[in-house]
Amino acid sequence: MIIFRWAMLGTGMASRNLLLGLRNSEFDAHVTAVTSGAKMNSERFARDFKVPHVSESYEAACAWSEADAVCIATPPGVHEIYALMAIAARKPAPLKKPVDMDATSTNQIASAARSTTVFCMEAMWTRFPPPVRHVKQIVDNGAIEEIHAFAGNFSIAIQSGTWTDIFKAESVSGTLMYRGVYPLSLAGLVMGPVTEAHTVAAFGETGVDEDTIVTCRHENGISTLQTSLRTNAANDFHTMATTRVIHVGSPIYSPSRLHYRPVESQGSPGLGNPHKDSIRESGLVQGLIRWVQGPIHLMRGRGGRMMTRHFTSNGYHYEADELMRSVQAAGQIESKTLSLDDSFIVMEALDKAAPPGPSPNSRCKA
Repeated sequence: MIIFRWAMLGTGMASRNLLLGLRNSEFDAHVTAVTSGAKMNSERFARDFKVPHVSESYEAACAWSEADAVCIATPPGVHEIYALMAIAARKPAPLKKPVDMDATSTNQIASAARSTTVFCMEAMWTRFPPPVRHVKQIVDNGAIEEIHAFAGNFSIAIQSGTWTDIFKAESVSGTLMYRGVYPLSLAGLVMGPVTEAHTVAAFGETGVDEDTIVTCRHENGISTLQTSLRTNAANDFHTMATTRVIHVGSPIYSPSRLHYRPVESQGSPGLGNPHKDSIRESGLVQGLIRWVQGPIHLMRGRGGRMMTRHFTSNGYHYEADELMRSVQAAGQIESKTLSLDDSFIVMEALDKAAPPGPSPNSRCKA
């Protein structure tokens, strides 16, 4: 088995989840170095997860000779700085989502990686699990025709007093950047680039968007995306075509179930007999219809094909394995599943969808 060693920039939840996910990798993968803005945090992370080396600085971690890749899991506002640092050290660099704060910075990272032929990609949790790859395969193979719409949501209520950085107006914050990027990236996967975006947002006391709905026009249809820091939702997504619907079940960030079912067309009812219409539309008859239709709709809902792919890990190993497989492939400097152009398209869409509101710094560099 191939041994692959990682240096970790950042010690937050994303870093911890990736390290734990590596335990289910198809490679013999290990985090061999860690660093962060606070030495105490780096030392605690190394102690908790038995990481053998604590680097004194981000530069030192990027130059660490015993690392085959540098995972950038810092706040997105400084991704460009550390990505360019890792690329200059000729270390493959996955950047935890979002790849950066805007399309311009994303383009700078992509240009640097391509000009130096160093592998770089966005480590987007939702783009690599098997059900999502299968959706892409269905779309690319033409098995689902005339796609018209996409609907996705990612809403989980955060308890007051926790995850405080998400609510800080002076930092990179808000539900669109933290959560909306997931369904937006998935919408682009099947619907193509965003050509138009409209956003409605509710802002909290700190000035960041806490509840956000985005409607987008794509090259291949429209999408509706809903995210929240204050409420809970189904956290799934639907791709809707004329004859088929693809439903990928919750949780959107690490799905394991896909339901692919036909759509039953309904003809126009036309104009009927007035006497029969008055009977059919009466409360008694309509109540009877609703009572009967319930079991019928449940039975119809069982149609189509279901794909279930369970995994014991948290799902982070899929993105890690994508990088390690790509690095092992001679001459490959971008992911075939999520290219830098794909990430640029998502950042362009975020630029279009950024909600205007009381927090002018909510998307500034940290």
